[in-house]
Amino acid sequence: MRTKSVWGKSPSRLYRFLNLVKSRFGNNASVCIVGACDGKFVMPFLRNGMLVTAYELDEVAIYGGKKEFPIPRKNITKLEYIHNKYHNPIYKRIPSEYREIIGLKKRAEIENLSNHLKIIEENFYASTSDQQYNAVFTSCSIPYPCNFDISIEEIFNSLQKSVSTGGYLYMDYMMPLEDCHEWRPAHYLRRGDTQKYMDKEKWKILHIYEMNKPVFEAAHVDRPEDHFHRFGYVLAEHL
Repeated sequence: MRTKSVWGKSPSRLYRFLNLVKSRFGNNASVCIVGACDGKFVMPFLRNGMLVTAYELDEVAIYGGKKEFPIPRKNITKLEYIHNKYHNPIYKRIPSEYREIIGLKKRAEIENLSNHLKIIEENFYASTSDQQYNAVFTSCSIPYPCNFDISIEEIFNSLQKSVSTGGYLYMDYMMPLEDCHEWRPAHYLRRGDTQKYMDKEKWKILHIYEMNKPVFEAAHVDRPEDHFHRFGYVLAEHL
């Protein structure tokens, strides 16, 4: 029985990364997911037989419990982004309700994949672990408020040191909605920051893309208002 994440389907870029890791290391690859939520980024690797270490701080995402969901709408009107130099545009909250979710641990049990999963309930970026993996994947985990006391240099160092030689690092990251938004902390990476913080002698950047304009995202679990994001994506190989 296949289970589903309440955060939606795993993005296609995750599967491209999975296939790249599989082509080099096979189905027994060791993978670290930083910011596992309820398994959105974890289950595809487990289903391919890979050994996954999942870092997550949200107890409900791990063990299940109640989360806030926007009440479903028949139609979603896509908002137009309004230029705002000083603060994040605030949009009207959508009526919401609390629903039970089963969480990552239960999802792995239902699909008989628990033996390949190790869950670590701590902040990856504050961890003293020296464990290395064939692949590390993270999606938008850098600007969590719990990381604001950790320098961006330390965050990049944590990611880089966790990838074994010949392995891969994939990260997507939030950027300020506009380049002029200096009020955003450094954890919202500016254009070109990724190359600046990675060791050029040890890493080969295979692909990088940084958006010019924010994209609309409809209200979802834990955020019951429509909103905008601006993302960057990078894939790198540890030489």
